Amino acid sequence: MTEFLSACCISDIDMVNKCSAYGCKSGYKTDNTDSNVTFHAYPRDPELRDKWIRANPRKDFIPSKHSRLCSLHFQPTDFVEVRQDTNQRRRKKKSEAPLRRLLKDGVIPSVFREAPEYLSRGAQTPRTTTKSSSSSRREAQQQRLQDLEDSFRVADDITDSSLHDIRDRLAAEETLPQGFTTSIAGDLLHVFVMRVTDSIPSVSACVTVHTDLSVVCVLADNIVPACHYKDLVSDRLKFFSQLINLLARVNSWLSDSASRSSDFYVKNALCILEVALSQITDTDSVTYRQLSFIIEQLQLMQKKKHARQYSPQLTIFAYLLHATSSAAYSALLDENVLCLPSVNTLKKVTRRISSTCTNDNSSYLKLRISKLNEYERTVLLIVDEVYVAKRVEYSGGSIHGLTTDGSVASTLLCFMIKSVASKYRDIVAIYPVNKLTAEKQNDCYVDVMSLLRTTGANVVAISVDNAATNRKFFTDYLCGGKLSTCIFDSVTGQPIYLIFDPVHAIKNVYNNFQSRKVFECPPMERNLPEGSHADFKHVTELYNKEATMSLKKAHRLTPATLQPKSIEKTSVKLAVSVFCESTRDALRFYAENEAESSWSGTADFVTVILKLWNVLNVKTSSKGKRKRDYTMDPVRSSMDWKLQFLREFAQFLEDC
Repeated sequence: MTEFLSACCISDIDMVNKCSAYGCKSGYKTDNTDSNVTFHAYPRDPELRDKWIRANPRKDFIPSKHSRLCSLHFQPTDFVEVRQDTNQRRRKKKSEAPLRRLLKDGVIPSVFREAPEYLSRGAQTPRTTTKSSSSSRREAQQQRLQDLEDSFRVADDITDSSLHDIRDRLAAEETLPQGFTTSIAGDLLHVFVMRVTDSIPSVSACVTVHTDLSVVCVLADNIVPACHYKDLVSDRLKFFSQLINLLARVNSWLSDSASRSSDFYVKNALCILEVALSQITDTDSVTYRQLSFIIEQLQLMQKKKHARQYSPQLTIFAYLLHATSSAAYSALLDENVLCLPSVNTLKKVTRRISSTCTNDNSSYLKLRISKLNEYERTVLLIVDEVYVAKRVEYSGGSIHGLTTDGSVASTLLCFMIKSVASKYRDIVAIYPVNKLTAEKQNDCYVDVMSLLRTTGANVVAISVDNAATNRKFFTDYLCGGKLSTCIFDSVTGQPIYLIFDPVHAIKNVYNNFQSRKVFECPPMERNLPEGSHADFKHVTELYNKEATMSLKKAHRLTPATLQPKSIEKTSVKLAVSVFCESTRDALRFYAENEAESSWSGTADFVTVILKLWNVLNVKTSSKGKRKRDYTMDPVRSSMDWKLQFLREFAQFLEDC
């Protein structure tokens, strides 16, 4: 019985450990291979199993769960060897121990020596760990090109070469244009072309290289301006190829004398005139304008008619000339003595420019205002100036940047409206003006008021900033010589209140306080009964005192507040950093507790200005409740204390 079971086990082992590869005898009785051959089952992964089946050159072979492939069909690099001895004590010793050969993940059999050569894939080269992609190949190619370019530049570099070295390289150069002769005279290297006429030699062209590698080109006894070859040599020679290319260009000038007779000399004249123009500092002088006109005409000569782009100055000049006399303008075009825009182009321009003011949105305003109720049509008229660059552009068939009288605009006078009872706001008109005056502002105001009356809007107030032009406009043209708080509309008879923008007012107070440093304030009945001595130096000392403190009482003060730049003086943020609760309270605290008694006068002044700012800068009815500050509540009746405060402050200003 024991012999029978033993025979069955041997038979079962022989049945399993047999290679299923084409023509392989591993595991069979007739096998004479090494006893170290191992057998490996087909993988369970369907995808990898199919790859094993396709690699085995047996037709219609379907492996079973007992099918094996021997180790002879794999590369040595496909295996990983691990110890199979389970005794940990022996495994720690450095003695020879049994090893077990396992296949690496994802390997595929590739060696089938018994099969025909065309059915065996042969040995595969192990793939390197370096990733290969289109981007890496492109980077490698770019690097090779860069290395090639660097090696070429090293060989081409002449920055450290002497004039004799350059002469020797020119003598050995095969690409040097024919006819050039090299000669060194003193500290100059001359590369020239000699022509002989009636047995008399003359230099037709010459390129002179100085010791600092700067170059000068001479053609027919005339120095060629550097603008003709600045694309090749901007300042000094750095590479030998630059000199070769420069000689080739000089050679082309010699061979093509026809092109040199027109464009070449026009470019020379342009370069000389541009140098002369750069020496004139006064851009408004007659000489500067004349040279600019001549230079532009020479530039336009070199371009085709439909490729010309006219400057704003020339477009304005042509427009004014055509507006003065269209016949004279047509005569100039017919004679072709000047490069000017065509009459059709100027007609497009004149169609876009109106001789009247720019009140062309009356239909739009009527439509918008018609959707408002009676209370919402009560509006505030806001007037402001926007300073723009003095520039004229021709775009889309129209000229931008011109005033109605044809001059270049420097300011845009903007009229806007804002509803008192709703969120409606809109732009009424924008007037480009050259020099804004109170008279011009009044003319625009009359046009705007006439337009607003036709739309149904009811103007109850006019708001401007504190600019000198606006004050003169209010005083001389609306108030008849003496500034008042309101005027009466000449058409409707309703009062129109005159308002100065409080934002500009607080900025003006800050700028005057920062620049003048000291204010001697007269008494104010309720808010400043004894007057005050305000000094901006106290604010600076307060900032310096708390500069090293981690917790500051006047935390809104910054270096920009103390020493603002010109552009920063228009920022309301700097003004409110001085006239705020934290600065006021910090001045009072140090005046009472740390022997800085002189700071109390500055604190009183900040208190009054802050109170004025809170009273004037009310934009919502709930701001005072939200801020928990009664000074920010809006004026709700004629008995409100804020009106009395404003009257006292007006008297305070007159006393100052």
